[in-house]
Amino acid sequence: MVASAQPPLRTLADMSDEERALLASPYGFGKHVLGLPIYDRPGLRKIGSCGADGAEYYPIFENDLQKQVVNAMDADRPRVSVRTANGAGKTTTLIPTAVLWLMTMHPRAKVVMTSGVERQVRGQLFPALKAHKNKLGGWKFNDADIEAPNGSMAIGFSTNDGGRFEGWHGNKNPLYDLLKHDGPLMIIVDEAKSVAPTIFEAIDRCTYQALLMASSCGGSAGDFYKSHTTDARFFRTFQIASCHCPHADHDKNRDLILKRGIDDPLVRSKVFAEFMSGEAGAVVAMEAVRALIAQPPAKIRGARRIFLDFAAGGDENAIAHRDGNVARIEAAWREKNTMTACAQFIGHLRRLGVTPHNCPEIVAGDGDGLGKVMLDRMAELGWHIQRVHNGAAARDPGYYNRGAEIWHTGAKKISEKAVVLEDLDEATIEQLTSRIGYADPKGKLRVEPKEDMRARGLDSPDRADALLGCLEDMDAVQPRAFTGTAPDQNLGLLEQIIEQQGGVGLPGCFAG
Repeated sequence: MVASAQPPLRTLADMSDEERALLASPYGFGKHVLGLPIYDRPGLRKIGSCGADGAEYYPIFENDLQKQVVNAMDADRPRVSVRTANGAGKTTTLIPTAVLWLMTMHPRAKVVMTSGVERQVRGQLFPALKAHKNKLGGWKFNDADIEAPNGSMAIGFSTNDGGRFEGWHGNKNPLYDLLKHDGPLMIIVDEAKSVAPTIFEAIDRCTYQALLMASSCGGSAGDFYKSHTTDARFFRTFQIASCHCPHADHDKNRDLILKRGIDDPLVRSKVFAEFMSGEAGAVVAMEAVRALIAQPPAKIRGARRIFLDFAAGGDENAIAHRDGNVARIEAAWREKNTMTACAQFIGHLRRLGVTPHNCPEIVAGDGDGLGKVMLDRMAELGWHIQRVHNGAAARDPGYYNRGAEIWHTGAKKISEKAVVLEDLDEATIEQLTSRIGYADPKGKLRVEPKEDMRARGLDSPDRADALLGCLEDMDAVQPRAFTGTAPDQNLGLLEQIIEQQGGVGLPGCFAG
């Protein structure tokens, strides 16, 4: 038996200008050099469907969305964000094409890859890159870095510390000296829905020439969600659902839909590449907020309450105001100088008609952490504000602490349409509907710690804290009996009253 002759290898010299240009493109490199099955049929041509019992859950199309995504990385300073269904080739096709193309075509280029968890980087992303080792002679592939013979390099890691991610810079000059200067920098964010906000802030401080964010969909919150909604004007966005993936496991998708229903949030995320409506298990349900906005109750003016939430680090200061059953965010801003922020809070209080005289009856604030320092300073300036300690015991023993009580009781008022939320913006809605609630082993209702929210890629819910805080009723200083108590007990009671009144002393209480 005579073996069939192999077609002769072609060199660049044998190719036409069009063929060389094709190989130099991300799509041509991925398709013809790496041998990846990139979808490249223009338009949408139906070739099948997913369904059961005569019902079509979704059609299946041939298309060229994968080709569009990778070729978008060859634009001038591209910023690309792609949300995908499970099995859409995000980690096995799109990212390897972008990374290895840049390293090949741009000597001394740098690629930095990250994800929400280290196992995604080492267990998924780099094995997908290593799969092409035999096609790229002289390249060194390690567990979390790659070196190319032309001086290009790639590194991957996961961190929640923005400081570890800073300091990456590329060459913005496309005509750089190949022997003297570094090349361009590409940043890849895989499973971007799980990456902390501090990392996206650090990315913004890097001098990159290309950014690719790719992820399956999670809740309606975080920087990846914003890249497809409020910040979409800054990105070229793509949505690749299961209907755009002819080789996806459509039988598995059918079984998932049969089990959970086509409108189930998990189904909409995994199969249709849609963001979930709010967060599963959120204290404040997205559906309740949307329903309240669509059909609010009649406005009833009455007792007022203003709540101040104080920022730490790069978080927001926020002030919310309730008049009767009508509540709104009055202001939200960032200010690192705490003393300047105190003056800004006082300015907003004056604007709302609050004076130092009536302040203790109307205004409350977060008295923990940085809030204590800022409330102390405002008290020195004559503004005595009631202090709310989220870690203190709840009024109702069914809640773990005051913070959990404020969130859960506020959520109940929203779901029962007992309040009107005026001028509610998307940032506040996102914060309201992103914090998870749960019951502990003793049956007490809790809320997700803010540290856990940050680990999920979410900002501190400062606006939501202020808004829900203003839905509470004001505390009243309770009279206490002093007769028959020891002097040291009297002092403790006086200190409690002073604390409850925002640090204001009672004239003559310590005289003698």
